[in-house]
Amino acid sequence: MPQLAGNTQFALTLQEKRPFFFESADLLRSPTDAFYTRSFTAPRGGLRATWRGSTWSGSAFAIDDRGGGLVLLPGPYGTGAELQPASRSLAARVKSDWGTLQAGGLAVQRRYESGIGENTVLGPDLAWQLSGAWRLRAQWLHSRTSAFTGGDTVDGDRVYARLWRLVDDGELQLTVDDSGAGFRHDTGFVSQVGVRRTTLFTSHNFGSIGPFNDFFVNLQLDRATDHQGGGLVSQDWRPGLYATGASNLEWFLELHPDSRLRLARDGEVIRERYVHVGVVYTPATWFPLLDTSVDAGALADTVDERRRPGLRWNGVFKLRPVRRLELESSASLAQLRGDGRLVYRESALQQLAVWHFDARHTLRAILQQRALDRGELRLRDRATSLTYAWRRSAGTVFYVGASQARNQSGGPARTTEGFVKLQVDIDEVRAGWGS
Repeated sequence: MPQLAGNTQFALTLQEKRPFFFESADLLRSPTDAFYTRSFTAPRGGLRATWRGSTWSGSAFAIDDRGGGLVLLPGPYGTGAELQPASRSLAARVKSDWGTLQAGGLAVQRRYESGIGENTVLGPDLAWQLSGAWRLRAQWLHSRTSAFTGGDTVDGDRVYARLWRLVDDGELQLTVDDSGAGFRHDTGFVSQVGVRRTTLFTSHNFGSIGPFNDFFVNLQLDRATDHQGGGLVSQDWRPGLYATGASNLEWFLELHPDSRLRLARDGEVIRERYVHVGVVYTPATWFPLLDTSVDAGALADTVDERRRPGLRWNGVFKLRPVRRLELESSASLAQLRGDGRLVYRESALQQLAVWHFDARHTLRAILQQRALDRGELRLRDRATSLTYAWRRSAGTVFYVGASQARNQSGGPARTTEGFVKLQVDIDEVRAGWGS
């Protein structure tokens, strides 16, 4: 789904789509985003091993990455970045299962080329089913970083804990996430450090009401404070409703009557007031998904550091007009107004079409467009691709295609490329040799 980045403080995650990182992905999951495989921008090569036993399991990999993306430099009030150099990484995660208790640990080292430095992260985690209703998840991570630190070696810690009570008529969650100012995790996703965040969520299910199968009343309280001086970074309380119904219906409404955030340590507190509402629904067999949400009200302008009337909208629409054709449209829009005019407008659109010749042969076309207008700044990007795929199995696939990208951000620029790709399942090759 397209993401908008023109009015955000913190970095946004990207969805992983590369098969190498999907293998045994469950072993990489932990209470925090301690493995973020999109941090590897352009791997030149990789080696991975996975093992599973009755009590212990684990996965380890080595990645040689060309770089070319960004190294995130998180802080309490925003995420900075440096151009990502080439790097070599070693990573391992192990898990053990003793009935109601699961324990694990991870260790990651990323070393950048040209003597720029490295980032090392390690620590344990656990998941404990305390009773039929109560669960606990926790993780402690320690980092040591010498890359992009001005020549110093910096240590930092992150402690995360969530206590969760889940019963038929509702749930209760208490989460504490404390990250020191020196904590860095270049192979995980960490967009904010130097804060202590406490979140309380409670929900009560009133069961079937009218057309709804389940009807929940929710309340969430969230507060983050700066480690340096204990000043407020952000604070929000959000009463809301959530309901489910026939045809995969999900409907939600959240009120944000007094959402506060500060964009700098010595900055003024901006007080947002807005409503968040959305729906997920299956209108028909040929229209399997409608997923849309909107924020509307008084929103923060993170560039001018003030509150403005505005909205944020996202939508995903999946269609199957005929048996062989899949269509998916994803769109996002955000805008802010000031002095009776638009001072910021950003949009992103992705159109996907897939034609299934049969179970093994497909043709996929993608169109992506992005636009940003803020004062004198006008950015326009457009990309298209066409890909034919032949699938012998889930692991062995042959691709051939072409793509074109046009960037009008700083003067028109166009790139065109063709590609051929063969993905092979080694187990299938071995089975073929053995037959």
